[in-house]
Amino acid sequence: MDFSPEWKDRIKLWLNALTQDFYTPLGEIGFEFFPSFCRLSPEEALKGPFKPVREGFMWGREWEYGWFKSKIILPANARGIIVLSLDTGGESTIFANGKAFGTRRAESVSYEHHRIQDNFLTESAQENDEFEILVETYAGHYF
Repeated sequence: MDFSPEWKDRIKLWLNALTQDFYTPLGEIGFEFFPSFCRLSPEEALKGPFKPVREGFMWGREWEYGWFKSKIILPANARGIIVLSLDTGGESTIFANGKAFGTRRAESVSYEHHRIQDNFLTESAQENDEFEILVETYAGHYF
């Protein structure tokens, strides 16, 4: 099948766009955690009594905040754009190296608000780049 120049250009554009939407997993992130019923600033939270947690642990009483932290050192195959896919079980604000850079909405929120699907950590990753990750997550409450 022979495509016209217009269709060839369209296909190139689509392939380029699709390549940017596929990511190669670089590994799992190990987190430490502590819960709080107080609304804390990131600076206050960093002083908290963090303890290591494993994937699948349960947390989140009504009105509770969960703080998660981790340090990421990028491996040798990390190049270019790096995104984080984090699911901490509630609405979250994500901080990297002390600056808010992304959010995650809870599944229970049926309308879009501060929704970011990809949380871009960096667009120019290099091996051994380090990132301090801090995540504030709100467990929620019933109306």
